[in-house]
Amino acid sequence: MEKREFSNPNLGSYVGAFCEETREFLEEVTQRLLELEQGKKSVLEVIFRCLHTIKGGAGVLELTPIVRLSHAMEEVVEQLRKEEISLSPEVVEELFEATEKLKKMVEDIEEGKDIREDKDTEKQLLALMERKTLVLSPSGTPEEGDGVTQELLAIEQELLVFLLDREKLDALRRRFCLLQEKMHEQGGSEAADYTLAFVRYLELVQEKEGEIDFGSEEFLEGLRTSIEKIKGLWQAFLHKKDDKAKGRETPPEPGEEKKSQYLRIEERKIDTLTNLVGELMTARGNYEYLLEKLMDSSVPSGLTKALQENYRSLSRICEELQKGLFSLQLVPVRFLFQRFPKVVRDIALQKKKKIRLVTAGENVEVDKKVLDALSGPVLHLVRNACDHGIEPPEERLAAGKSEEGIVSLKAWQRGSFVYLEVSDDGRGLDFEKILSKARALGLVPEGASPSEEEILNFIFSPGFSTADSVSEISGRGIGMDVVQTTVRELGGDVEVKTALRKGTWITLKVPTRLGVQTVLLVGVNGERYALPLEQVVSILKLSRNDVFLAGGFPVFSFRGKITPLYPLAHLLGERESSLPEEVSVVVVADGRRTLALSVDQILGCRSIVTKPLPAALQGGMFISSTILGDGRVVLVVDPFRAGGLR
Repeated sequence: MEKREFSNPNLGSYVGAFCEETREFLEEVTQRLLELEQGKKSVLEVIFRCLHTIKGGAGVLELTPIVRLSHAMEEVVEQLRKEEISLSPEVVEELFEATEKLKKMVEDIEEGKDIREDKDTEKQLLALMERKTLVLSPSGTPEEGDGVTQELLAIEQELLVFLLDREKLDALRRRFCLLQEKMHEQGGSEAADYTLAFVRYLELVQEKEGEIDFGSEEFLEGLRTSIEKIKGLWQAFLHKKDDKAKGRETPPEPGEEKKSQYLRIEERKIDTLTNLVGELMTARGNYEYLLEKLMDSSVPSGLTKALQENYRSLSRICEELQKGLFSLQLVPVRFLFQRFPKVVRDIALQKKKKIRLVTAGENVEVDKKVLDALSGPVLHLVRNACDHGIEPPEERLAAGKSEEGIVSLKAWQRGSFVYLEVSDDGRGLDFEKILSKARALGLVPEGASPSEEEILNFIFSPGFSTADSVSEISGRGIGMDVVQTTVRELGGDVEVKTALRKGTWITLKVPTRLGVQTVLLVGVNGERYALPLEQVVSILKLSRNDVFLAGGFPVFSFRGKITPLYPLAHLLGERESSLPEEVSVVVVADGRRTLALSVDQILGCRSIVTKPLPAALQGGMFISSTILGDGRVVLVVDPFRAGGLR
């Protein structure tokens, strides 16, 4: 983020926190607008509070375009609260559009770009307010005090559009003189006193004509701030008066503000701490290696015993520190899911479809970096489901379905992995269409008859798309390969299931957390490899006589089933040795398949600090690497990525 210049240089350090907080508030506004669209007016209070907070923060940081636009939105919401304008699809759509404009402004700030006022959107919001209708009290007359409020709103709206000169400034002063009298008559003394002081200020300004530019943004912003203060005092008076009339007591000011239980921490600081813990884990591994060497030497037993106790204490502290650190990095998947109701709504409107989004498992937690990386892939899958999966209402009715299609987002945890499923109850994938496209692209050898699983894998080929035409929503052929690449770079995988005319289920399997993993170390041809421990079902010692050939392939009986036995060396593309008298076998499973791997040695379990792989090794069986205490580099293997599995 490039540095912006502020009148107060200390303000620059708060921009990052403002952007982060504002994004959260705008996401909240978006969610509440979706509820408002369904007629739930109780959310207006939340929307108003979010916009008011955004406006206040932007004002402190001198971000005038955000102040103006959020203020205009705030006024529309305020009039909706008071039923001075009626709730309609047009009003909600304008608020949605303004929210997206605010999001874009925040993005521009983060990228170091200048932000500009969006006067078109402000004028559209102003036009909505100009169509307001006064709410009448039972007596048939405007609510008492409403004349002051309406006049203040009118002045604010005019200042959004018109430039001031001496004549208009004098007219403004006269209007505030009349307002001050009305306030005083109705008992709003605090607002009346402040308004009188403002009138005196306007008189002094008029005397300095030529020294002050009445049309400057700085001068106008000062006027708006004063008017906002007057309006706030007047609204407080009206609320207090209303409470008294209804017999409600105004709650006393709290003696001490309740302290927040949460603390915002800059992500960079968490990353630094994570790296330090990683180095500590590596140092612990070195300590363990040196301790093993000492045990084999002639060092006095009393010393080695003391060192062992010290090592156990160090290990316990490392594990507690590791657990505490990773708990800081975990966030609920709802922060990802909440981005998509608006996406589904917009596509449904654009494509004239009826689509309902259903979510489950929103409280499942995953590393924030993983969640951030999945934002793009899940967005692509949701768009695909809405655009290509869900049929138009008439097509669904003809197929015996309800006219409303369902797109589902589900999350669950199994071991140290989180599974995110994006599904729809739409058309399903057409195997013949995929195969035809794959043949046209030269992906299928002549005469070959791919299995259904192999056909589905074609959709992950770069540039592959069966869409008849390119749309703005999806079908550009740049998606599924990126989805798979992103997930695999995280150390996960993608699974696709589909049924024609019933729907499609795409599951993303990703690690719960990045950086640390528990693995089973095995030896193959003198090298060490690591298998993710959550995949390990059983570790066996077989006699060579327990293994026999079936169709020329080694198999054995495991839990009453004939199970193929794959030499891990073969899957790794290395030299295979003949089976020894005693065979070490690791049985692994990923929820869909179970494999049995023969290895030379079982070396035990270990908690490791994982490192990303160089580009040349990405995409195959290897998912990450680590450095052991003796300095050796070990590759972490996912056997289910191997080719040639039966």
